[in-house]
This record gives sequence, C-alpha cells and structure tokens, in this order.
Amino acid sequence: MTQEQFAAHFGFSVTTLRDWQRGDRAPCGASLIFFNVIDRNPTAMLQAFQ
Repeated sequence: MTQEQFAAHFGFSVTTLRDWQRGDRAPCGASLIFFNVIDRNPTAMLQAFQ
C-alpha cells in the first residue's frame, strides 16, 4: 500500500503521515493507539474500514 493509499484509507493526510515517518512529528493520543492497532493487526483494521 502506498502512502497515499494508506492515508486515504485510514483518514490521515499524506503530509501528516510523511511527517510521522520522517520523525518531524509523532502521533499522539488516538492516532498513536490507532497506529498500534494497525501495526498489530492490519487485516482486522482493513476489514473494519470496508
């Protein structure tokens, strides 16, 4: 999945996603929890958003 696809699928802007990946910013609060769930069980998250 590209950054653009990931951002669109899960509701993040591409800019925010890139900032997180580069370490310019860090996700916090609900975004951090959301990413942890995606990391642990990406299939379940993809199914939840269909």
